[in-house]
Amino acid sequence: MNFPEETFFKGKFYVITPLSVYEIVTRGLWSGVTAHKIATREPYDLQQRQLGQPLYGGIFLAITRNGILKYGGCTYTGPFQKPGQKAPVFDQVSRKRRGTYSDTVVALCFDLDQAFTCHDIYPKESFDPRWEESTREVLQKIGHEHPFIGLCLTGPEALPLHIHPPRLAHGM
Repeated sequence: MNFPEETFFKGKFYVITPLSVYEIVTRGLWSGVTAHKIATREPYDLQQRQLGQPLYGGIFLAITRNGILKYGGCTYTGPFQKPGQKAPVFDQVSRKRRGTYSDTVVALCFDLDQAFTCHDIYPKESFDPRWEESTREVLQKIGHEHPFIGLCLTGPEALPLHIHPPRLAHGM
């Protein structure tokens, strides 16, 4: 599916895990998506990602029940994605093309102050109900058809059903 660049979410949002806050930025079809750890409770995590270091592992970002991760563009069923197409379905991407997971996701939000408030409370619950509204808002803005961010909606790593965004044209 090809679509004009102005039809998908470009901007910044934050992913809060029990140990870290990640800043996610998507700028356009030729810029991809970046994910950097901007706060942590530990000087390093189990994957040895230090503060400021990006997530590696591919040009796409998956948001799953188990955390966020970068992944590559080759799937079992198709070739590398071209600019302007939605991100490959995460379930169909070979495990060899997946990067390392972050910790489980507690919340997603657009506001940096809210991200730090959530992080300061030391949340431990995956997809904490206290931040369900902001998590849904971010997921709805990203939508199902984003060219660089894939939402895992099926399989064992699927996001919880109660936060799935509604199906809207191109995530708008």
